[in-house]
Amino acid sequence: MPEPSTHGKPADGYRARRLQPDDAPAVVDCVLDVYGRQYPKPALYDSHLLAELIAKKRWVGAVIEIDNTIVAYSALDVSLTGPIAEFGMAMVRKAHRRKGLLERLRDYLKDVAADMGLHGPAWACMGATSRSACGTSPYKS
Repeated sequence: MPEPSTHGKPADGYRARRLQPDDAPAVVDCVLDVYGRQYPKPALYDSHLLAELIAKKRWVGAVIEIDNTIVAYSALDVSLTGPIAEFGMAMVRKAHRRKGLLERLRDYLKDVAADMGLHGPAWACMGATSRSACGTSPYKS
């Protein structure tokens, strides 16, 4: 399956890409930086569990990085009962906010969801740092 577009402006240095199991420790660092220990998803604080969820495609995520550092993260929480997923767990490190990164993640994951055949009305912005990211559903109608 080809990778979706990077939804980046090459000149700005940010690059969106699929989350890989090896990214789990860097995602945990991002979560701690943005939320401390307040985020309500314990798996985001356990790099081994997070890597397992990613490997099993239960959480299909994307990150945005610059200079090989993950500065934004979001994921689709894929349903066990059908081809439906919920967008959420979205976060951007403070130094990188107000640059449209959350919207890039949303658009990137919209393409990922379409490529995976995911659909449904489940569109949540739990933890979103930008209300504009909570637009219309990114999934196929």
